[in-house]
Amino acid sequence: MTDEDAIVEREAGLHKALTRGQITMMGLGGAIGTGLFMGSGIAIGYAGPAVMISYAIAAFIAVVMVLSLSEMAVTLIRANQYSNVPKFFTERVFRKMIAAAKPSDQTQTGTP
Repeated sequence: MTDEDAIVEREAGLHKALTRGQITMMGLGGAIGTGLFMGSGIAIGYAGPAVMISYAIAAFIAVVMVLSLSEMAVTLIRANQYSNVPKFFTERVFRKMIAAAKPSDQTQTGTP
């Protein structure tokens, strides 16, 4: 079996059709995108080109967040367990915070 045959067999179950939900999401995305462009035009009209600088800063922060999340996902590779990534990286911090918040044994028993 050649690579081409394997690809054809793998994609034999695919259909070129959109469901009602997919079309609805495309419509919502278009409406939201249009609203964002209109809002940007109004903001640029009021504040001038400084808005573009704030957009660039926000875009940079978003890119850094995406790269950070992808780095964490690659660090902790487990099948279908992306939801455990935040738990893995924050568990130690929360344990230390809880341990620091608990009163020590000496204060509970009253011994010096």
